[in-house]
Amino acid sequence: MLRNIVLFLFVIFLSHCSNGNISNNCDVNSDSFLNSLLLRFAVNDRSYLCGYKVRIPACSLGYEETHLPENWVQVKQEVESQFALGSSGPETLTNYNGNTVASAVGTASTAFQGALSAPNGNVYLLPYNSPKIVAIDPKTKNYDLAVSVPGAVDFIGGTLGPNGIIYLSPHTNNSFFKFDTTNKTLTSITSISMGGAAYNGGVFAPNGKIYYVPSGESTIRYYDTIKGTIGSVTTPVSGGIFANGVLTPEGKIYFIPHTATNIHILDTFTETVTTIPFSFGGASNYISGIYTPNGRIYIIPYNAATVYYVDT
Repeated sequence: MLRNIVLFLFVIFLSHCSNGNISNNCDVNSDSFLNSLLLRFAVNDRSYLCGYKVRIPACSLGYEETHLPENWVQVKQEVESQFALGSSGPETLTNYNGNTVASAVGTASTAFQGALSAPNGNVYLLPYNSPKIVAIDPKTKNYDLAVSVPGAVDFIGGTLGPNGIIYLSPHTNNSFFKFDTTNKTLTSITSISMGGAAYNGGVFAPNGKIYYVPSGESTIRYYDTIKGTIGSVTTPVSGGIFANGVLTPEGKIYFIPHTATNIHILDTFTETVTTIPFSFGGASNYISGIYTPNGRIYIIPYNAATVYYVDT
C-alpha cells in the first residue's frame, strides 16, 4: 500500500517537473504518457496503453496468475532463462528423512500418487493408500500428518487452486473434497453417484475451473472455484482411461491416454472436446505428460518403449 502511495506522489511530482509534449497522449516523450504508464505500474493495470502493455515479471506473479494465457510470455521467458543457467556439479540423491513411509502413515506400499507445492512453502503428498495427507517442510526436512482422509484409494491426485486450496480427485469415493492448506481442514464439496475409479487428477484452468481427468467416468466434471459449483462438459470422452491432463498456454487441456488410445483435447474457453487421431495403443502404455516451453507435450511411457511428443 505504501509503495502505491509513493508511486502516486511520484507521478504527481513528475507532472510538475517538465514541459513535455502534452498534445498527444500516445507520444512516448509526453508527460501524460509517462504519468499514465507509471500509474498503471502502481495499480497493476495490465491493459493496453497506446499499443503498449505493462507486463509483470514472472517471479512477481501470484500462483493464480502464472497459468493465465496473457502472462505466458513472462513465464516462458523465466523458464528459458533458468534453463540457460544450466547446472554445476553432479546430481545427488539423499535420504530426505530417516523415518520410513510405513512408520509415518502405517502403510508402506502404494501410499501416495502425486504431490503439490503449496503457497505456504510446504509440499503435500497426496494419498492413494495412505490414510493421511502428509505435509513436508523442505527447509526443516520435517513432516506433518496434515489431515486424515476417509479411506484407501478414495483419491488419485489433486489440483492446487486459488488461496492454497487443494482439490482432491475422487477415484472410488463419490464425494468431491477440498483440503485447505492454511488451516489443515478437509471438507466435502458435494456428492455425486459415479462409477468406480472415477477420476485421475485434475487441472486448474484459466477460467477458474478445476477440471477432473476422466478414468472410469466418461463425463468431464469440473468445480467452479468462482461460483462454488460442480458442473460438467457436454461432450464426453471415449475409449477408456486417461492418466493425466496437461494445460497449454492457449487454455486447452490435453488428456493423456492410459488404456484409451487417443489424446482428447478440451478447450476450456468453449468447453468443446476434440481428439488427435494418432493411436497410442492403449494397454496402459502411457501414464502422464508434461508441457515444455518449445510448445511440445512429452508423453511419459508406462508400459511402452517409445517416447512421443505432441507439437501443440
